[in-house]
Amino acid sequence: MDYFNYKFLPRTPEINAHRRVYLDQYANIAQTSQLAVHLLILLYNLATSKNASNSRKNSNGAPVTSRLNTEISRGCGTYGQWIFGLAWTAWLGYLVVAETAPDFMHITKRFGIIAASQLPIHYLLAMPYPNSPLQLLFKSPRSLNLALHKVTGKIIIAFFAAHVTLYSSAFVQMGLFWSSITQLKFAVAGLWSSYLFSGFMSAI
Repeated sequence: MDYFNYKFLPRTPEINAHRRVYLDQYANIAQTSQLAVHLLILLYNLATSKNASNSRKNSNGAPVTSRLNTEISRGCGTYGQWIFGLAWTAWLGYLVVAETAPDFMHITKRFGIIAASQLPIHYLLAMPYPNSPLQLLFKSPRSLNLALHKVTGKIIIAFFAAHVTLYSSAFVQMGLFWSSITQLKFAVAGLWSSYLFSGFMSAI
């Protein structure tokens, strides 16, 4: 059965090797992209610190920054969080889809590995100063780290949910859903625990 031009391909050593290469490649790109974001934050902080004295003299200092830090509505996040969240979701979505067609299992696995690639830095974002390597290396403020942590947490949960949904669909099509649930009940419980933990950490 086809899903948006994706279908189940025969399980061969060649296809498995192809998946492995591209899964690793795009997971590495996704993780490197996170570091690139923090490098840009460092460069921005260095650039703005040089003009700090001039900014203090200007009463209308940074209208754009002020707007980005403004909440859209109570409890819904700031404009900056939404802009970053949509842009980051689009970027990670591209990394999920790129070079996967028409292999349904490839895109299913890609959702999971792209989400997992975000976890190390996601948890580092929640670490308080002076224990946070991101704050020490990239001089990013604690408030910004927490804002990024909340946004990336929601994206990670959404991608893991898509991963589980697609895998469940595949198991249903292959007639393995209930037997897989029985065999992997502890793994499923652990996975949902990680979702809940990620959601809890995102709310901090």
